[in-house]
Amino acid sequence: MLAAFLFVLPGTTFAEENKAREVLNRAISIQMENTELSVILREIEDRSGIHFIYSTQIIDANRKVSVVAANKKLADVLTDLLTPLRIDFEPVGGEVVLKKLKTSSFVPVGEQTGSVLVSAKQSLLAATITGKVTSSTGEGLPGVTVLVKGTTTGTASGADGSYTINAPADNGTLVFSFIGYTTKEVAFSGSTTIDVTLLDDTQTLDEVVVTALGIKREKKALTYAVSEVGGEKLTQAREINVGNALAGRVAGVTSSGTSGGPGSSSRIVIRGNGSLNGENQPLYVVNGMPITNNNQGSAGTFGGIDRGDGLASINPDDIESISVLKGGTAAALYGARAANGVILITTKSGKAQKGIGVEYNTNFTFQQAINLTDWQYEYGSGSLGAAPTTQAQAISSGRMSWGARLDGSPVIQPDGQTRPYSAQKNNFKNFYQTGTNFVNTLALTGGNEVARFRFSASNLDNKAIIPHNDMNIKTFNLSASATLAKKIVFEGNAQYNIEDVKNRTYLADFQLNPNTGAQLLATNIPIETLSPGYLPNGNEFKWSDYEYATNPYFAINKVRNGDTKKRFIGSFNTTYNITDALYVRARFGIDQVNFDGYAIQPTGLAFNQPGCN
Repeated sequence: MLAAFLFVLPGTTFAEENKAREVLNRAISIQMENTELSVILREIEDRSGIHFIYSTQIIDANRKVSVVAANKKLADVLTDLLTPLRIDFEPVGGEVVLKKLKTSSFVPVGEQTGSVLVSAKQSLLAATITGKVTSSTGEGLPGVTVLVKGTTTGTASGADGSYTINAPADNGTLVFSFIGYTTKEVAFSGSTTIDVTLLDDTQTLDEVVVTALGIKREKKALTYAVSEVGGEKLTQAREINVGNALAGRVAGVTSSGTSGGPGSSSRIVIRGNGSLNGENQPLYVVNGMPITNNNQGSAGTFGGIDRGDGLASINPDDIESISVLKGGTAAALYGARAANGVILITTKSGKAQKGIGVEYNTNFTFQQAINLTDWQYEYGSGSLGAAPTTQAQAISSGRMSWGARLDGSPVIQPDGQTRPYSAQKNNFKNFYQTGTNFVNTLALTGGNEVARFRFSASNLDNKAIIPHNDMNIKTFNLSASATLAKKIVFEGNAQYNIEDVKNRTYLADFQLNPNTGAQLLATNIPIETLSPGYLPNGNEFKWSDYEYATNPYFAINKVRNGDTKKRFIGSFNTTYNITDALYVRARFGIDQVNFDGYAIQPTGLAFNQPGCN
């Protein structure tokens, strides 16, 4: 069998072609299911003596298909096999050539095979529909997608809006779609001409987004890239840090958090890193006022604590929308700080309504650690293929599984006790706990045509998957606006946060990090045997030869840290409307953070006996 580009020699004889036709009329039996087309064709070659020629760039020979035939003409077998794949076959010389099926395809061996192949092709190419797609003004629309509903058959309109499509049946539905226009479906049944008029999608065309300095503009009028995410999407899969909620929601924006537990920082990069050694995060603007998003602490070369960033102070329930300005032109009004783009956050405000509106949101989620490790469970602790025989040897190989084959025999462990030399596959589950996150937000709104307000109070309680790592955030938000003397508009937004976090997880290095010890333990040592992590004299219970690999239970039971952050964000502006198209605005903003944190390394640490704080 040849699978290459097709070259037909002009010297093909009539006798050879008749031989191919004769073979096509021979009976054949074959049964192959879910097999690649190339394999089926090769089997037919072996059974019939015929040869197929086709181009692998045109025919998908790797596609898996099925064929079942008992004492059936080969031509009929090929018809049943190839026609649903839109593949035609034709005897040329002594070979059979495979090619893409077309409306005007030559029907091979028509007299010999009867009407089986003809009727099959007619059912697939039963309707050729032409027409023109125009706008509401009568102009032809080029590039409109025309698709037969429920199939992959489709085409696009030409420069004048005209189109031609071969429908696989004489009845069905055509779907017409184009950006900026409403999608339209038209049923056809024996129709040969269908003209369609698409209406403007006014919801898309009139979409308004918030741009620099809080100015609202029609999206279609902007000359730069801007994306907007509605506040309701940020609470569907709720994140403690609103920056993490942008992951996968805006094209060109990369959002990722750290493994520091609840309240840790989020890293957002727009259109990739712009600097190898500088700051790549965008500028954050809340209600028209730039805010600080500095980390209060981060992990360095030898570890450390991620104490969160400024975005953690924003309550997702209070957000109306987030706009992402991606280009330098978009951020020009904010200066050099916006070189990496701008994240504009607009909070909810009051509306004119009758009475007082009450909104209550509650959200409760569970969190569990996912074990992505793929350890071997055939050999246990020890070295050079031998299990430890003393407590000192057990400690020395506590983080290594180079010992003997696990056989269940009694072997000494780092705590001096003898236990079965067996695989411990639940250490991950036995160390981490189920975390919880409980958020409650109550909001009151009201106002009339002159004055409007919205006040909200929120409480967040989080217990992390690491024991003793807890966080509480209380958020109060007030938005008020008033129209004075018809031409003067006052707007004010104020937010106050109290964030209290206990025992954040140390990151990066071995020391003080409970995760490294929990995941590097030898395969036969139950992790709970390392609890409580310290000896009667208070010193750390050593479980391995590396003193910087802190006992995970010592890390969670003895190592202590905490921080309290109080933050006030306020923005106030007054607008004077000189005319309907001209106004003057004065703005004042404040972002004040009071931070108090501590970290205690207790006495008895294996790598630092005196301890420190």
